[in-house]
Amino acid sequence: MNKYVNQMKQAVMEYQKTARRIADQDARNRERLSEEYARAENNALFTEMREACDKAYNQIQAVLDTVSGGLGKAVELRGKDVTEDVQLLSGAFDLSKIQLQGLAAKYRNNPTMMNAIAKYAKANGIHGVQIPTEEDKLEAYKVFADGARSMIRSITTDPYIRLDSLEGWGEVPVSSERLVDLVGTGNEIK
Repeated sequence: MNKYVNQMKQAVMEYQKTARRIADQDARNRERLSEEYARAENNALFTEMREACDKAYNQIQAVLDTVSGGLGKAVELRGKDVTEDVQLLSGAFDLSKIQLQGLAAKYRNNPTMMNAIAKYAKANGIHGVQIPTEEDKLEAYKVFADGARSMIRSITTDPYIRLDSLEGWGEVPVSSERLVDLVGTGNEIK
């Protein structure tokens, strides 16, 4: 799972845990305390819930800010990441768009090889090879962030809501294969 999407997921899970604890305490206060005292205690809980919600939103935004800043930086190309497939890109072979797309899929988490594939495609006038850009990746992260925020809104409304998809969120098949492929592992973000 992508490390940044996982951080968003953890923020949602932590918020749900806090929201459930607060909802349980709210119910106990209404059962056990006088109406006036319960109201005062539950107002404090409401403030804690709002703070927990704000914290979760801020954590998600901080992840998005980290990703946004990291995607804009030049990716370090490392010789140790060059594989034997680079020989296919040497010019000795006439690779098709489909073959390049296969290599791009294979090396989606290897910036060095992706760079070599993109250069080969450009040098040979091969258009349409889907090599994710920083903008594509950032948009995918924004979709994940929107999903996390949506789950937080649902939890705020009902702390006991079953978010069956939360366990596998950020991974195929729960999340879109295209989005999961776009964000990769996140290791290329510095």
